[in-house]
Amino acid sequence: PPPPTPPPPPPPPPADTADRIDQRTIENEAACSLATLITATALGPLSAWAFVAPSDTASGLGLFARQPLLPSQLIGELGGPRLPVATFLRKPARALILPQYGAKEPIFIDTGGANCPFFVRVEHAANFVGTTAGRPNARVEARSSACADPQQLQERMWLVATEPIAAGAEIRIDQRTFGSGRDACRSKKQRADDAWRNRPPRPTPPPAADEPLFVVPAHDVSANDDNANGSSADDYVWHETRPTPIPWEGPGNGDERLRLLVPHFRTVEHFGGAVATHIPGRSPAECVGRWALLRKSAAASGTGQL
Repeated sequence: PPPPTPPPPPPPPPADTADRIDQRTIENEAACSLATLITATALGPLSAWAFVAPSDTASGLGLFARQPLLPSQLIGELGGPRLPVATFLRKPARALILPQYGAKEPIFIDTGGANCPFFVRVEHAANFVGTTAGRPNARVEARSSACADPQQLQERMWLVATEPIAAGAEIRIDQRTFGSGRDACRSKKQRADDAWRNRPPRPTPPPAADEPLFVVPAHDVSANDDNANGSSADDYVWHETRPTPIPWEGPGNGDERLRLLVPHFRTVEHFGGAVATHIPGRSPAECVGRWALLRKSAAASGTGQL
C-alpha cells in the first residue's frame, strides 16, 4: 500500500501587529497623568519613588509608591529639624529618636515639625509615611554617611522597602518607629488592622527616570553641582538639592535661629549639621561660620551679648 500522506505543515503564526490607539485616548491618558502629578505636588513633596496622597492616617495624608518597589530598595530619606530630646521633645507622635547622636543626650528628627521652634517646610516625601500596628511593608534604617566633612550629618535615616510594593500602593512602617516605641503602644492600643493593604492602588504620577538604589548613598552633592537632580545607580551617589537660602538678618531668620539653637547643641561635637536643618538653604559650614562671626561681633562690641 502507498505510504500515508503526511499532514500539512501548520500555518505560520500571525505577524505581531500593534494595537492602534486613537488620538482621544492618548490625550485622556496625558491629561490624567498631568492631573495626578499636579495633585501630588500640591499635597506634599514628590520623589522618584513615592508621592503623597490622602489616607486614613492621623494627618490625613500618607505615602504611596510612585513606581513598583523591590525589597531592600531605598525609598527616601526621613529628614527634618534635629533637636535635643530633653529640651524640645513634647509631641513624640512623629519624632524619630537617634540614640547614638549627641554626646550627653539623644537627638531626634522632628519629621512632622510639631516640636520645632521655627517653621521649616517638609522637604522629604518619606516624612509622610504612615504607621500600622499590623504588617508593615517598609522599615526605617540608620545609615552612616561617607562624607568626610565632620560638620555634615553623619547619621541618616532611610525608608527601605521590606517586600515588593506595587505602584500606587500605600507604604507603612511599624508604629513603634516614632517616639519611644513602647510609650506609643501603651498610649495607643491599636489592634492589628491590615485593611489598608487591600485598598485599590491610587493613580500614580508619571514615572521618573531614576534607577533603583540598594546601597548606602556615598555622599551629598550641593545644589551647585550640574548633576544634583536625583540618585545615580552608576556611582551610588545620592544628590540632594537645597531650597532657596533664607536671609541671616531679620525676625525669625538665620541669626535668630542660631542664637536660640546653638546653645542647646553644646553637647554635640559638630553642631553645624544639626543646626543647618533649621536654616533652609544654608550649609553646615555656613552656619558655623556665621556663628563665629556673631560671637566675634559680640566680643568686639564689649557687651558680649549675641
